[in-house]
Amino acid sequence: MFTPINVAPEIQAVTAVVNIGISFFEQAVSNYNTAYNLVWNNPSATADIIVTAMGTQAQYIFTASAATATYLNSVGANVVTSSPQDSNGNYQWNFTMNADGSITLAPNPAYNS
Repeated sequence: MFTPINVAPEIQAVTAVVNIGISFFEQAVSNYNTAYNLVWNNPSATADIIVTAMGTQAQYIFTASAATATYLNSVGANVVTSSPQDSNGNYQWNFTMNADGSITLAPNPAYNS
């Protein structure tokens, strides 16, 4: 016969909050990495073409992504990458923020893949 275990309501609440927090963080990391790879590691289109297609939403997307990366990396050390860099810290792309909210990418000649 099964005897139910009585768990105090505060322990139930703490367990739920911890599980929700862990799940939220893990899902946020997964979503960020998926979006990152769609832009920077896409086998079907280069990053400059994808960013151009973002149009006037590009700066909003980049700003939100940078803030998300900062947050995620503050919770879990270096769990996401903000932009492709080589071993010397050179970014793969140079960014130009345009007045209309779009972004133009150009290959960085100093980048070593």
